[in-house]
Amino acid sequence: MAVINGDKGNNTLVGTRFDDEINGFDGRDVLIGNRGDDTLNGGDDSDLLFGGRGHDSLNGGGHDDFLFGNQGDDILDGDTGNDRLFGGSGNDNLMGSFGKDTLNGGSGDDTLVGVDIFDEQPGQLERDTLTGGSGKDTFVLGDTQTV
Repeated sequence: MAVINGDKGNNTLVGTRFDDEINGFDGRDVLIGNRGDDTLNGGDDSDLLFGGRGHDSLNGGGHDDFLFGNQGDDILDGDTGNDRLFGGSGNDNLMGSFGKDTLNGGSGDDTLVGVDIFDEQPGQLERDTLTGGSGKDTFVLGDTQTV
């Protein structure tokens, strides 16, 4: 497994055809997993993460991020910020966590979680948009008074 690390600047980091761990750290980064089962960590600042063909795990980190799983059964976690997550093809798990997030599962049987399920008051003061796409999808919401 290759480990590819960025620095404090704005980085564009591209993985190999094998399994990779790609860490953007600080800065506005573009992380591309390529082939293999990759782990992409955006870090602080607004980042663009693209999973690639394998079964990938994407974590946006701080600020407003865009995560695209692409092919495979992917796990996307926006973390903090107002994030946009798109699963692509495959059976994906999308978690918006904190912030006003937009989640789109794409094709496949997806699970979309618009809230931080470990928060004492999940979903409170959040306004998320969840779209399942084709397939049998599952939605997890928090503050059901505003559904």
